[in-house]
Amino acid sequence: MKLAPEAILIRWINFHLKKVGSDKKITNLGNDLKDSIALLYLLNSLDSGKCSLAGLSEEDLVKRADILIKNSEVIGVPPLVRASDITSGNVKLLTVFVAEIFNTKHGLEQLNE
Repeated sequence: MKLAPEAILIRWINFHLKKVGSDKKITNLGNDLKDSIALLYLLNSLDSGKCSLAGLSEEDLVKRADILIKNSEVIGVPPLVRASDITSGNVKLLTVFVAEIFNTKHGLEQLNE
């Protein structure tokens, strides 16, 4: 199956959402991510010891996005975006951010060749 890179990232996020038992499912790398919920679940799936779900209780979207960015930095993702980039649903910046998370820690099993 040849998928566009964005489609691969969406499938990867949805895989991790399902893995942590979330009912959330995304279909794009813009509006579906701007509340930070899916990405907080993603980071928790990748490293639950370093990335808690405590940010989900934050009502302010900018503060929640700040928590998300701090969690991503803890696992080695450089601070490529600002909270306002996330809350605005900026597709290009969110795509780069998600790709960087994937490249830093994908959380997938290695394939045996």
